[in-house]
Amino acid sequence: DIERGGAKAFSLSRIDASGESRPFPIVVIRGHDNVYLGYVNACPHDGVWLNIGSGDFFTQDRAFLKCGRHGATFEIDSGLCIDGPCNGK
Repeated sequence: DIERGGAKAFSLSRIDASGESRPFPIVVIRGHDNVYLGYVNACPHDGVWLNIGSGDFFTQDRAFLKCGRHGATFEIDSGLCIDGPCNGK
């Protein structure tokens, strides 16, 4: 139920090194071309959810993903940070 050009957060779980189940937040993006992409829903700068605050994953023009706390921007197709405190990650 993700509209074209939209994104939705999910919380999975994974087992850590100690055998404990831990939350694993992801975001799934459905492109305008109907291609689906998935990323860890965490800013590489300090680990907060990308959609923290407003709940939105995109820049205002919807051309890039963004971190709601720091404003870092990421390429949608690659996940590469192109601006902000995590530039290049």
